[in-house]
Amino acid sequence: MFKQFLGLFSLLAADHRRQLLRLQGLVVISALFEFISLASIVPFIALIGDQSLVFRVNGLLYVYNALEFTQTSIFVAWVGVGVLGLLSLSMGLSLWTSWRLSLLASRMGAEIADCLFLYYMRQPWLFHSLHPSSALTKQISTESVRVAHGMIAPLILVNARLVLVAVLVTGMIWVNPWVALGGLVVFGLAYAVVYLLVRRRVYQQGERLSAMATIRYRLMQEGFGGIRDVLLSHRQGFFMDQFVATSDTLARAIGVNNALVLVPRFVVEWLAFGVLVAVASIWLVLGAQSLMEALPVLVFFVLVAFRLLPALQQVYANLTVMKGNVAAFEAIEGDLRHARELESSRAAQGRTDKVAPRGLVEGVRFRDVGFCYPNASRPALVKVDVFFGAKQTIGLVGASGSGKSTLGDLLLGLITPSEGVMEVDGHVLSKEALGDWQQRVGFVSQSIFLSGGSVADNVAFGVAPCERDEAAVVRALKQAQLWDWVCGLDDGVNSLVGERGVQLSGGQRQRLGIARALYREARVLVLDEATSALDGVTEREVMQSIGAIRGEALLVLIAHRIKTVKDCDVIFVLDGGRVVAQGSYAQLYAQCDVFRALADHG
Repeated sequence: MFKQFLGLFSLLAADHRRQLLRLQGLVVISALFEFISLASIVPFIALIGDQSLVFRVNGLLYVYNALEFTQTSIFVAWVGVGVLGLLSLSMGLSLWTSWRLSLLASRMGAEIADCLFLYYMRQPWLFHSLHPSSALTKQISTESVRVAHGMIAPLILVNARLVLVAVLVTGMIWVNPWVALGGLVVFGLAYAVVYLLVRRRVYQQGERLSAMATIRYRLMQEGFGGIRDVLLSHRQGFFMDQFVATSDTLARAIGVNNALVLVPRFVVEWLAFGVLVAVASIWLVLGAQSLMEALPVLVFFVLVAFRLLPALQQVYANLTVMKGNVAAFEAIEGDLRHARELESSRAAQGRTDKVAPRGLVEGVRFRDVGFCYPNASRPALVKVDVFFGAKQTIGLVGASGSGKSTLGDLLLGLITPSEGVMEVDGHVLSKEALGDWQQRVGFVSQSIFLSGGSVADNVAFGVAPCERDEAAVVRALKQAQLWDWVCGLDDGVNSLVGERGVQLSGGQRQRLGIARALYREARVLVLDEATSALDGVTEREVMQSIGAIRGEALLVLIAHRIKTVKDCDVIFVLDGGRVVAQGSYAQLYAQCDVFRALADHG
């Protein structure tokens, strides 16, 4: 577990590491004040038992005379006030230290979640195609929280408590080394033995928590995401049974870990009372001291034990909690390490100013482009050599798995060629120029993602309302032939569309997706099966919207239904990852068997 702690510390933000190290000074000062306040009770108790000590102890006598006291009882009362002041100062300092440490732990946890979210958002399309969104959501919303509250916060508290234990034990050794060392051995061994016995089981329960969290997020995402199918097929029971099963496992894992945290407390409390009675008895018998002589020191040990035992219990409890959450850190460690490396590389490169996207002048050429997905048995594209003119309307057709959507993703810059190059206006599209290129392209898929916000929020998706170009929103809605519909809504562009656009028709959702692409003034618009789920009438309406911008930008229509691409300037036919033919609809129907088969069955 020590290795994981070192790894976690190295992955904290640099400013948080510095703050944590600075706070160690405050932790030490707080522990020293706590010991001093406890130690100050010893002379006060002694004075209560024997006020003549005022005249026998030089330091007390000096203070007594310097402050011109005339009655020892009043002096003792003021000593009590001073002790109370020290205790109050110690309490205030402890509260302030705990407050600062708690805030720092929470900030660390929040920063880790932020770092993971930014890292995932910056990953390429292939990363997201291989990692379910439910798994990424779980990493951010569950595992990072467990790391924050189950590792960082306990680690900070363990450190603070260990400093306190060290100071208190040092003070006890100064008063009576044999009693101090004996008590430390007894209680330390008790906690150590219990921890060694339970740590493996605690870690296993932590792994089970991570596994159940993954399953629960997947069930919630699938159940709510497919709620229409679930309701129609009455399959609620399937999801409910699995969710309840994970709840039972999750509850048991949490309950077992919580119980294991409390195991030594009762044993140690019993030991504490036994040791206290034994020490008092042995001291009085062997030391031949009267009760009044031994009382101040006994009170000191009782008070120290009153603070020491809870501190030891907190050390054990938090070590156990950390052990139970090591699995959460292991789940995010790799991603968090990559995220920190990405931060460092971006900082080294410096900030790059955003530039306005340039237009497309000549067009896009793919030169002998090939692409193979990770772990795929065969390439998705092989030796593709085609040219798309800047103002052309291009059709990509082929059977499922022919590579047409992959070619569309290459055009969008979501993936990069495994071999060959993609040229834009005669220049190879480099990694450095990819961001500029992606500002020029737009994409409309068969399933448009719509947020639960307003029409304007969805057109200018990802743009803060204060930064939104309202004129561009209106222009895009008009180009997508949605403006008349929007004007008929009660709140116009501020009308809510409902989660995932449930209040819109299929055609309205697709045209809203087109408006989103047009808001960005995209010079390349890729529509991947954008009308395949629509009825004939709605499809014609959407195609009319697309036709309104024809000749103004490069339009690429990816379709199964051949009639969708009938009016395209050039149609490319793909089969087995290769472009097997190109031409107009009439030319391909007459000359290409693959195209003719698609047309006859479409």
